[in-house]
Amino acid sequence: MSRSSSNNPQDSPTMSFLKHKRSVDDIWPMYNKTVLVRVDFNVPIRNGVIARGKDQRIRAALPTIRAIIDQGGKAVLMSHMGRPEGHQLDAL
Repeated sequence: MSRSSSNNPQDSPTMSFLKHKRSVDDIWPMYNKTVLVRVDFNVPIRNGVIARGKDQRIRAALPTIRAIIDQGGKAVLMSHMGRPEGHQLDAL
C-alpha cells in the first residue's frame, strides 16, 4: 500500500523550518543567555524625535525585551532605519 503525498506546502522538506517559530517562551532558563531579537523599530523620526503617537512598534516589542531581562538574559536588539533612497555612501 503506497502512502499518498500531501498537498500541503509546509509538509515539504524545504518548508520544514517554518513549522515552529521560536519565541522567548521556548528558551528556558534564560539566565545568563544572550538572545538576538529582530525588532521592527522603523518608526517616523522628525528632528531626532519619534513622531507623536507613532511608537506602537517600539511598545509592541517591550514585553519580549522585558521577559528576557526579567529572567536574567541579555537582549541584543537588531533593527534598521528606513529604506535606502538610492544614495551611495562612500563610508559604507
